[in-house]
Amino acid sequence: MPKDLPTAAQAWEDVTFFSIDTNLIQAAGYNFAQGALHQLPNQLPESIGLQLPEIVVNEIVKHRMESVHKAHKLLQGAADELQRLTAIDVSEIRGSVEKLNAIEAATQRFTQQVHDYASQCRGAVLPTAGVDAVTSLFADYFAQRPPFGLSEKKKPEFPDAMCLWQLEQYAKDNDTIGIIASDDRGWKQYAA
Repeated sequence: MPKDLPTAAQAWEDVTFFSIDTNLIQAAGYNFAQGALHQLPNQLPESIGLQLPEIVVNEIVKHRMESVHKAHKLLQGAADELQRLTAIDVSEIRGSVEKLNAIEAATQRFTQQVHDYASQCRGAVLPTAGVDAVTSLFADYFAQRPPFGLSEKKKPEFPDAMCLWQLEQYAKDNDTIGIIASDDRGWKQYAA
């Protein structure tokens, strides 16, 4: 992986993919229908596609689901509170909430949105299944190489490490260069 941005010639000839870290997608409000994320597919050269590690997709969905879980819990709590205050049978409301299946439906919808976005950017989601990175990840972890550092909070870096390792393997396997976009210090150190 080159340390700096590729030259125009490299970008035209050698770069075939890019990837975006969760933090930048979060900064864009997870909004694939407007703003910067919406504009990106039309601005990409046709030779470059988005490759998103499945872990990034899972992180995006997890972050988006936090407010859904909170709203779902509030809805269930409101039904319970209504029954407690009034002694009215709210089983129909509870049944409707269960039938709505909001948690599973939202998870599937958010996951599909990211997959569709990757496809719209002429790319795909890189599956984690079948990737053998455990030995390499633990070697980097114990050697305190990027994205792992001297921080006491190393466990949260495992998803980043897996994403970076997977993107590097994708580049090696396809004899290409990729560009990764992130505000994360560990991602930057790994790329350097």
